[in-house]
Amino acid sequence: MRILQPMAALALILAAACSGPKAVQVNALHVDAIEPDETAHGRRWSGRWQTNWGQLELFAADGQIRGAFRYVSEGAERVGLLVGKPHGNVLAFTWVEQGGSNKGRGRFVIDSESSKFSGMYGYENSEEDGGEWCGVRADGN
Repeated sequence: MRILQPMAALALILAAACSGPKAVQVNALHVDAIEPDETAHGRRWSGRWQTNWGQLELFAADGQIRGAFRYVSEGAERVGLLVGKPHGNVLAFTWVEQGGSNKGRGRFVIDSESSKFSGMYGYENSEEDGGEWCGVRADGN
């Protein structure tokens, strides 16, 4: 079986989606704040995550982390992409939903076991006016 390249997998996720109304948090998942440590090394961002906004798939490529997210809001599936560069246990990123209707910036902080992250996201130039975005590893890695 052939493994898809990260961007090809992201394109497949996007191709299966449709746009919809503004986001509403999909579940009550919460991860306590994790302290940023710019000197931390060896964190594994790649993988499948369950977040308070739904599914998130992250891929490491060329020194960056790229990802695709999907969730359901008011009965409509929403998808988007994010891209960022990790520094220690912090991933600062930009994100955009399909069609560019919503976009912004965010920041995740991953724990020492690479099993969960805490974070925030925002619209346009803010990293936090959208609220909390946190997750736990869903792929068992």
